[in-house]
Amino acid sequence: MGSPDGVSRRSHRFRRPFALVAGVVAAVTIAGLLPSWWCGRDADAWFRGDPGRVRALAEESVAFEAADDQQRANGSSGELTGMWGLIAHQMTALGLAQISLAHPDWRDRYAPVATRAAAKTLLPEMRPVFTAAWYGEDGVTVPDSANGHAYLSYPALALGMARLVDPAFPPDLAARQDALVTSYERRLLASPTALIDTLPGEAYPTDVAAVAAAIAVHGRATGADHSAVLAHWARQVRAVQIDPGTGLVLQRMGADGRAHDAPRASGTGLAAYFAGFADRALASARAFGHRDVFTRIFRTTDLAGLPLRSGNRLRFANGGAIGNALLLAFLTSGPELAR
Repeated sequence: MGSPDGVSRRSHRFRRPFALVAGVVAAVTIAGLLPSWWCGRDADAWFRGDPGRVRALAEESVAFEAADDQQRANGSSGELTGMWGLIAHQMTALGLAQISLAHPDWRDRYAPVATRAAAKTLLPEMRPVFTAAWYGEDGVTVPDSANGHAYLSYPALALGMARLVDPAFPPDLAARQDALVTSYERRLLASPTALIDTLPGEAYPTDVAAVAAAIAVHGRATGADHSAVLAHWARQVRAVQIDPGTGLVLQRMGADGRAHDAPRASGTGLAAYFAGFADRALASARAFGHRDVFTRIFRTTDLAGLPLRSGNRLRFANGGAIGNALLLAFLTSGPELAR
Protein backbone atom coordinates (compact mmCIF):
# COMPACT_ATOMS: atom_id res chain seq x y z
CA MET A 1 0.00 0.00 0.00
CA GLY A 2 1.41 3.44 -0.99
CA SER A 3 1.89 6.38 1.30
CA PRO A 4 -0.69 9.24 1.51
CA ASP A 5 1.81 11.51 -0.22
CA GLY A 6 2.15 9.09 -3.13
CA VAL A 7 -1.62 8.85 -3.50
CA SER A 8 -1.85 12.65 -3.53
CA ARG A 9 0.82 12.95 -6.22
CA ARG A 10 -0.86 10.33 -8.45
CA SER A 11 -4.24 12.01 -7.99
CA HIS A 12 -2.73 15.35 -9.01
CA ARG A 13 -1.20 13.78 -12.11
CA PHE A 14 -4.62 12.35 -13.13
CA ARG A 15 -6.42 15.65 -12.51
CA ARG A 16 -4.14 17.63 -14.83
CA PRO A 17 -4.89 15.68 -18.08
CA PHE A 18 -8.58 15.53 -17.11
CA ALA A 19 -8.66 19.30 -16.70
CA LEU A 20 -6.85 19.71 -20.04
CA VAL A 21 -9.36 17.46 -21.84
CA ALA A 22 -12.28 19.24 -20.19
CA GLY A 23 -10.86 22.58 -21.26
CA VAL A 24 -10.44 21.43 -24.84
CA VAL A 25 -13.99 20.06 -24.94
CA ALA A 26 -15.34 23.31 -23.54
CA ALA A 27 -13.36 25.37 -26.05
CA VAL A 28 -14.54 23.23 -28.97
CA THR A 29 -18.13 23.45 -27.76
CA ILE A 30 -17.96 27.22 -27.46
CA ALA A 31 -16.25 27.52 -30.83
CA GLY A 32 -19.04 25.45 -32.38
CA LEU A 33 -21.94 27.18 -30.68
CA LEU A 34 -20.76 30.79 -30.62
CA PRO A 35 -20.76 31.37 -34.41
CA SER A 36 -24.15 29.66 -34.65
CA TRP A 37 -25.59 31.89 -31.94
CA TRP A 38 -23.90 35.03 -33.24
CA CYS A 39 -25.01 34.49 -36.83
CA GLY A 40 -28.54 33.64 -35.77
CA ARG A 41 -29.13 36.83 -33.80
CA ASP A 42 -30.93 38.61 -36.65
CA ALA A 43 -32.82 35.56 -37.91
CA ASP A 44 -35.94 36.24 -35.88
CA ALA A 45 -36.03 39.87 -36.98
CA TRP A 46 -35.78 38.86 -40.65
CA PHE A 47 -38.39 36.14 -40.14
CA ARG A 48 -40.77 38.77 -38.74
CA GLY A 49 -39.94 41.15 -41.57
CA ASP A 50 -38.40 43.79 -39.31
CA PRO A 51 -38.97 47.11 -41.16
CA GLY A 52 -35.57 48.55 -40.25
CA ARG A 53 -33.61 45.67 -41.73
CA VAL A 54 -35.90 45.25 -44.73
CA ARG A 55 -35.73 48.91 -45.65
CA ALA A 56 -31.95 49.08 -45.21
CA LEU A 57 -31.41 46.20 -47.65
CA ALA A 58 -33.99 47.67 -50.04
CA GLU A 59 -32.09 50.97 -50.08
CA GLU A 60 -28.93 49.12 -51.11
CA SER A 61 -30.79 47.73 -54.12
CA VAL A 62 -32.23 51.16 -54.92
CA ALA A 63 -28.67 52.52 -54.92
CA PHE A 64 -27.57 49.70 -57.25
CA GLU A 65 -30.34 50.54 -59.73
CA ALA A 66 -29.57 54.27 -59.50
CA ALA A 67 -25.89 53.62 -60.29
CA ASP A 68 -26.92 51.41 -63.18
CA ASP A 69 -29.27 54.13 -64.50
CA GLN A 70 -26.47 56.67 -64.32
CA GLN A 71 -24.05 54.48 -66.23
CA ARG A 72 -26.64 53.88 -68.95
CA ALA A 73 -27.34 57.62 -69.15
CA ASN A 74 -23.60 58.11 -69.71
CA GLY A 75 -23.60 55.68 -72.61
CA SER A 76 -22.23 52.51 -70.96
CA SER A 77 -23.96 49.16 -70.60
CA GLY A 78 -24.70 49.49 -66.89
CA GLU A 79 -23.44 47.84 -63.74
CA LEU A 80 -24.01 44.25 -64.86
CA THR A 81 -24.94 42.52 -68.11
CA GLY A 82 -25.39 38.96 -69.30
CA MET A 83 -26.88 36.25 -67.13
CA TRP A 84 -25.71 37.87 -63.87
CA GLY A 85 -27.24 41.18 -64.88
CA LEU A 86 -30.49 39.40 -65.71
CA ILE A 87 -30.60 37.79 -62.26
CA ALA A 88 -29.56 40.93 -60.38
CA HIS A 89 -32.23 43.13 -61.97
CA GLN A 90 -34.88 40.41 -61.75
CA MET A 91 -34.32 39.75 -58.07
CA THR A 92 -34.19 43.47 -57.32
CA ALA A 93 -37.59 43.87 -58.98
CA LEU A 94 -39.02 40.90 -57.09
CA GLY A 95 -37.70 42.03 -53.72
CA LEU A 96 -38.89 45.62 -54.08
CA ALA A 97 -42.29 44.45 -55.29
CA GLN A 98 -42.61 42.07 -52.34
CA ILE A 99 -41.77 44.91 -49.98
CA SER A 100 -44.37 47.10 -51.66
CA LEU A 101 -46.97 44.40 -51.06
CA ALA A 102 -45.98 43.98 -47.42
CA HIS A 103 -45.67 47.74 -46.77
CA PRO A 104 -48.16 49.61 -48.98
CA ASP A 105 -47.01 52.93 -47.53
CA TRP A 106 -43.57 52.32 -49.08
CA ARG A 107 -44.99 51.62 -52.54
CA ASP A 108 -44.38 55.11 -53.93
CA ARG A 109 -40.69 54.72 -53.10
CA TYR A 110 -40.06 51.19 -54.35
CA ALA A 111 -42.63 50.28 -57.03
CA PRO A 112 -41.17 52.61 -59.71
CA VAL A 113 -37.68 51.18 -59.07
CA ALA A 114 -39.10 47.66 -59.36
CA THR A 115 -40.51 48.60 -62.77
CA ARG A 116 -37.20 50.06 -63.96
CA ALA A 117 -35.32 46.97 -62.80
CA ALA A 118 -37.85 44.63 -64.45
CA ALA A 119 -37.65 46.53 -67.74
CA LYS A 120 -33.87 46.03 -67.84
CA THR A 121 -34.30 42.25 -67.78
CA LEU A 122 -35.67 42.50 -71.34
CA LEU A 123 -32.59 44.26 -72.73
CA PRO A 124 -30.76 42.22 -75.40
CA GLU A 125 -27.45 42.49 -73.54
CA MET A 126 -28.93 40.41 -70.71
CA ARG A 127 -29.33 37.27 -72.85
CA PRO A 128 -26.56 36.93 -75.48
CA VAL A 129 -25.50 33.50 -74.19
CA PHE A 130 -29.05 32.19 -74.56
CA THR A 131 -29.60 33.73 -77.99
CA ALA A 132 -26.32 32.23 -79.15
CA ALA A 133 -27.26 28.83 -77.74
CA TRP A 134 -30.49 28.89 -79.76
CA TYR A 135 -28.50 29.53 -82.95
CA GLY A 136 -29.35 33.23 -83.01
CA GLU A 137 -33.05 32.91 -82.21
CA ASP A 138 -34.07 35.60 -79.72
CA GLY A 139 -36.97 34.27 -77.68
CA VAL A 140 -38.35 37.76 -77.06
CA THR A 141 -38.87 38.42 -80.74
CA VAL A 142 -40.40 35.02 -81.62
CA PRO A 143 -43.07 34.26 -78.99
CA ASP A 144 -44.67 31.65 -81.28
CA SER A 145 -41.45 29.60 -81.50
CA ALA A 146 -41.64 25.91 -80.72
CA ASN A 147 -38.44 26.26 -78.66
CA GLY A 148 -38.68 26.56 -74.89
CA HIS A 149 -36.67 29.69 -74.06
CA ALA A 150 -37.47 29.09 -70.37
CA TYR A 151 -34.84 31.65 -69.30
CA LEU A 152 -37.30 34.39 -70.30
CA SER A 153 -39.37 33.39 -67.29
CA TYR A 154 -37.02 35.62 -65.27
CA PRO A 155 -38.08 38.84 -67.02
CA ALA A 156 -41.67 37.59 -67.29
CA LEU A 157 -41.87 37.14 -63.51
CA ALA A 158 -40.12 40.42 -62.75
CA LEU A 159 -42.49 42.30 -65.05
CA GLY A 160 -45.49 40.61 -63.45
CA MET A 161 -44.50 41.58 -59.94
CA ALA A 162 -43.77 45.18 -60.93
CA ARG A 163 -47.09 45.29 -62.77
CA LEU A 164 -48.82 44.06 -59.64
CA VAL A 165 -47.59 46.93 -57.46
CA ASP A 166 -46.93 49.88 -59.79
CA PRO A 167 -50.04 51.89 -60.77
CA ALA A 168 -47.96 53.59 -63.49
CA PHE A 169 -46.74 50.33 -65.05
CA PRO A 170 -46.22 51.09 -68.78
CA PRO A 171 -48.75 49.52 -71.20
CA ASP A 172 -46.01 48.44 -73.61
CA LEU A 173 -44.32 46.40 -70.88
CA ALA A 174 -47.69 44.90 -69.95
CA ALA A 175 -48.19 43.83 -73.57
CA ARG A 176 -44.75 42.20 -73.65
CA GLN A 177 -45.47 40.30 -70.47
CA ASP A 178 -48.84 39.17 -71.85
CA ALA A 179 -47.08 37.76 -74.91
CA LEU A 180 -44.50 35.88 -72.85
CA VAL A 181 -47.09 34.36 -70.54
CA THR A 182 -49.33 33.32 -73.43
CA SER A 183 -46.36 31.61 -75.05
CA TYR A 184 -45.36 29.83 -71.85
CA GLU A 185 -48.88 28.65 -71.11
CA ARG A 186 -49.09 27.09 -74.57
CA ARG A 187 -45.69 25.38 -74.21
CA LEU A 188 -46.33 23.98 -70.74
CA LEU A 189 -49.72 22.55 -71.64
CA ALA A 190 -48.20 20.92 -74.71
CA SER A 191 -45.50 19.19 -72.62
CA PRO A 192 -46.59 15.93 -70.92
CA THR A 193 -43.84 16.41 -68.31
CA ALA A 194 -44.46 20.17 -67.90
CA LEU A 195 -40.81 20.68 -68.79
CA ILE A 196 -39.60 23.11 -71.45
CA ASP A 197 -36.04 23.76 -72.53
CA THR A 198 -33.87 26.62 -71.33
CA LEU A 199 -31.09 25.55 -73.71
CA PRO A 200 -31.44 23.15 -76.64
CA GLY A 201 -32.11 19.71 -75.20
CA GLU A 202 -31.77 20.92 -71.60
CA ALA A 203 -34.68 21.65 -69.28
CA TYR A 204 -33.99 23.08 -65.83
CA PRO A 205 -36.85 22.48 -63.37
CA THR A 206 -35.82 25.62 -61.47
CA ASP A 207 -36.34 27.74 -64.59
CA VAL A 208 -39.65 26.01 -65.26
CA ALA A 209 -40.72 26.85 -61.71
CA ALA A 210 -40.03 30.48 -62.64
CA VAL A 211 -42.24 29.97 -65.71
CA ALA A 212 -45.07 28.80 -63.45
CA ALA A 213 -44.44 31.72 -61.11
CA ALA A 214 -44.66 34.20 -64.00
CA ILE A 215 -47.95 32.68 -65.13
CA ALA A 216 -49.39 32.75 -61.60
CA VAL A 217 -48.40 36.37 -60.97
CA HIS A 218 -49.82 37.37 -64.35
CA GLY A 219 -53.12 35.92 -63.20
CA ARG A 220 -53.00 37.97 -60.02
CA ALA A 221 -52.18 41.14 -61.92
CA THR A 222 -54.75 40.73 -64.70
CA GLY A 223 -57.45 38.42 -63.35
CA ALA A 224 -56.77 35.83 -66.07
CA ASP A 225 -57.53 32.22 -65.17
CA HIS A 226 -54.39 30.10 -65.44
CA SER A 227 -55.51 27.34 -63.08
CA ALA A 228 -55.35 24.53 -65.64
CA VAL A 229 -51.72 25.07 -66.62
CA LEU A 230 -50.60 25.64 -63.03
CA ALA A 231 -52.30 22.42 -61.87
CA HIS A 232 -50.61 20.52 -64.73
CA TRP A 233 -47.21 21.95 -63.76
CA ALA A 234 -47.63 21.15 -60.05
CA ARG A 235 -48.61 17.53 -60.77
CA GLN A 236 -45.56 16.98 -62.93
CA VAL A 237 -43.20 18.59 -60.41
CA ARG A 238 -44.21 15.92 -57.93
CA ALA A 239 -44.33 13.10 -60.47
CA VAL A 240 -41.22 13.78 -62.55
CA GLN A 241 -39.02 16.63 -61.36
CA ILE A 242 -38.27 15.69 -57.73
CA ASP A 243 -35.73 12.98 -56.93
CA PRO A 244 -37.55 10.41 -54.73
CA GLY A 245 -34.41 9.43 -52.86
CA THR A 246 -33.45 12.90 -51.64
CA GLY A 247 -36.57 15.02 -52.06
CA LEU A 248 -34.46 17.52 -54.02
CA VAL A 249 -35.24 18.93 -57.44
CA LEU A 250 -33.23 17.50 -60.32
CA GLN A 251 -30.79 20.03 -61.73
CA ARG A 252 -31.07 19.25 -65.45
CA MET A 253 -33.50 17.10 -67.37
CA GLY A 254 -34.71 16.38 -70.86
CA ALA A 255 -38.17 17.59 -71.78
CA ASP A 256 -39.03 13.87 -71.89
CA GLY A 257 -38.53 13.70 -68.11
CA ARG A 258 -35.19 11.89 -68.10
CA ALA A 259 -32.59 13.15 -65.63
CA HIS A 260 -29.42 14.66 -67.11
CA ASP A 261 -27.84 15.56 -63.77
CA ALA A 262 -28.08 14.85 -60.05
CA PRO A 263 -30.46 16.69 -57.72
CA ARG A 264 -28.96 19.73 -56.01
CA ALA A 265 -29.87 21.71 -52.91
CA SER A 266 -29.01 25.05 -54.51
CA GLY A 267 -31.41 24.53 -57.40
CA THR A 268 -34.04 23.19 -55.02
CA GLY A 269 -33.86 26.31 -52.87
CA LEU A 270 -34.37 28.62 -55.83
CA ALA A 271 -37.10 26.39 -57.25
CA ALA A 272 -38.91 26.46 -53.89
CA TYR A 273 -38.82 30.25 -53.90
CA PHE A 274 -40.35 30.41 -57.39
CA ALA A 275 -42.85 27.69 -56.57
CA GLY A 276 -44.16 29.81 -53.71
CA PHE A 277 -45.73 32.18 -56.24
CA ALA A 278 -47.70 29.39 -57.87
CA ASP A 279 -48.39 26.61 -55.36
CA ARG A 280 -48.25 27.06 -51.59
CA ALA A 281 -47.60 23.36 -51.00
CA LEU A 282 -44.27 23.70 -52.84
CA ALA A 283 -43.23 26.95 -51.10
CA SER A 284 -40.19 28.02 -49.10
CA ALA A 285 -39.45 28.02 -45.35
CA ARG A 286 -40.51 31.57 -44.50
CA ALA A 287 -43.62 31.38 -46.68
CA PHE A 288 -44.70 28.28 -44.78
CA GLY A 289 -43.86 29.77 -41.39
CA HIS A 290 -41.07 27.30 -40.55
CA ARG A 291 -39.11 29.52 -38.17
CA ASP A 292 -36.60 26.83 -37.13
CA VAL A 293 -35.70 25.91 -40.71
CA PHE A 294 -35.43 29.56 -41.69
CA THR A 295 -33.14 30.26 -38.72
CA ARG A 296 -30.76 27.41 -39.57
CA ILE A 297 -30.49 28.57 -43.17
CA PHE A 298 -30.07 32.20 -42.18
CA ARG A 299 -27.11 31.39 -39.91
CA THR A 300 -25.15 30.16 -42.91
CA THR A 301 -26.23 33.19 -44.94
CA ASP A 302 -25.13 35.58 -42.22
CA LEU A 303 -21.79 33.83 -41.66
CA ALA A 304 -20.85 33.67 -45.35
CA GLY A 305 -22.48 36.91 -46.46
CA LEU A 306 -20.84 39.31 -43.97
CA PRO A 307 -23.65 41.87 -43.51
CA LEU A 308 -22.42 45.47 -43.24
CA ARG A 309 -24.31 48.68 -42.49
CA SER A 310 -23.47 52.05 -44.01
CA GLY A 311 -25.77 54.94 -43.20
CA ASN A 312 -29.33 53.90 -44.06
CA ARG A 313 -28.18 50.95 -46.18
CA LEU A 314 -27.39 47.30 -45.46
CA ARG A 315 -25.39 45.06 -47.78
CA PHE A 316 -23.91 41.59 -47.69
CA ALA A 317 -20.27 42.21 -48.50
CA ASN A 318 -19.39 38.82 -49.99
CA GLY A 319 -22.27 38.62 -52.46
CA GLY A 320 -21.95 41.91 -54.31
CA ALA A 321 -24.92 43.34 -56.15
CA ILE A 322 -26.16 39.89 -57.19
CA GLY A 323 -26.03 38.53 -53.65
CA ASN A 324 -27.82 41.57 -52.25
CA ALA A 325 -30.55 41.28 -54.86
CA LEU A 326 -31.01 37.56 -54.20
CA LEU A 327 -31.19 38.03 -50.45
CA LEU A 328 -33.58 40.96 -50.79
CA ALA A 329 -35.95 38.67 -52.70
CA PHE A 330 -35.48 35.61 -50.48
CA LEU A 331 -35.59 37.39 -47.12
CA THR A 332 -38.75 39.33 -47.96
CA SER A 333 -40.72 36.44 -49.47
CA GLY A 334 -43.61 35.41 -47.28
CA PRO A 335 -47.17 34.12 -46.98
CA GLU A 336 -48.62 37.10 -48.86
CA LEU A 337 -47.16 35.57 -52.06
CA ALA A 338 -47.91 31.89 -51.47
CA ARG A 339 -51.41 30.94 -52.53
